[in-house]
Amino acid sequence: MAKASAHLSQPHIRRQLFTLAVLLLALYVFVPQIKGLSASTAAFKNVQPAYVIVGLALTAATYGVAAGLYQLLAKRQLRYGRTLLVQTSSAFVNRLLPAGVGGISLSVAYLRSARHSVGQAAAVVSANNTLGLVGHTLLMAGVVATSDASFNQVTFPRHATIIFAAIVTAGVAVGLIVFRRARRVFVRTGSEVLRNLAGYRHHPWRLLLALLGSMLLTALYAGVLWACARAVHCDLPLVSIFVVFTAGAFLGTATPTPGGVVGAEAGLLGGFVAYGVDAGTGLAIALLYRFLTYWLPLAPGFVAFIFVRRRLRFFT
Repeated sequence: MAKASAHLSQPHIRRQLFTLAVLLLALYVFVPQIKGLSASTAAFKNVQPAYVIVGLALTAATYGVAAGLYQLLAKRQLRYGRTLLVQTSSAFVNRLLPAGVGGISLSVAYLRSARHSVGQAAAVVSANNTLGLVGHTLLMAGVVATSDASFNQVTFPRHATIIFAAIVTAGVAVGLIVFRRARRVFVRTGSEVLRNLAGYRHHPWRLLLALLGSMLLTALYAGVLWACARAVHCDLPLVSIFVVFTAGAFLGTATPTPGGVVGAEAGLLGGFVAYGVDAGTGLAIALLYRFLTYWLPLAPGFVAFIFVRRRLRFFT
C-alpha cells in the first residue's frame, strides 16, 4: 500500500519540481530586467491611446495567425483552440530561454502529444521557422526595391554573436563525438526530419498558404511597430518602419538573451536614428513596441502555460 502511494505521488513530485524550476528560472531572468520594464511603462505618458489600441489588436492577431500556421503545417490534425493556447503559452516560455528555444520546445512537445513522431514534430517546427525567414526576406526585398534604406548608423554585435554561435556549435560537436548514443539519435532524427520536410512537396497549396501566413505574421508585427511610432507622433513611412523592424528582429535573434532583450531594443533605436528620428523619440517607440509585444503578453502567457500543464498534461 505504501509502495503504491509512493508510486502515485511520483508524477505529482515531478510536476512540483518542474514548476519550482520554472519559477526560479523566471526570477533569474526577469528580476535583472525590472528596470527595462519600468522604462517601458514610462513610455505611455505622452502616447495617443487609439494607436496603442491598434497595436494591442495587431499583437493579439499575431498569436491567431501563428496558431493557423501550425494547423497548415502539421502532419496530423490539430485542434485550433489548443494550438492557440500553446502559442499563447510561448509568450511566457520564450522569455525564459534565448533564441526562442522555450517556444520551440513547447511546440515540439505539443506536436508529440498530437501523435507526431519526433522527426515529424521537428519538421513542422523547422518548416514554420524557415517559412518565417523566407517570408520576411520576400517582404524585405519588396521594401528595399521601393526604399532608400540606410543602416550606416546601426551597430551589430558581431563578436558576441560569433562567440555564442561558436560555443553552441562546439558543444554540439563534442557531444556528438563523445556520446555514441547521442550521435545515433541525432543521425536518425535528422534523417527523419529531412524525410518529413520533403513530404511537403506533395502539398504545395498548404505550403503556399503557410508562406503567405508567415508573411502576414511578419507584416502584423511591423504594423505594431508602425502603430507605436504613430502613438508618439512619429510619421515615418511604413516602408521605413519595416526596415527598422527588420533591424530589431535581426539583432533580437542574434543576441543570446531571452526574447532578444537589449539587442532588439538597440536594433530598433539604431534603425530609427538612421532614418533621422531623434534618439528620445526612437527610444520611446522601441520601448512601447517591446512593452506591447514582449512584456504585456507575459501575464496571459503564464496563465495559458499553467493551463496547458495542468489540463493538457503534455509539457511535464
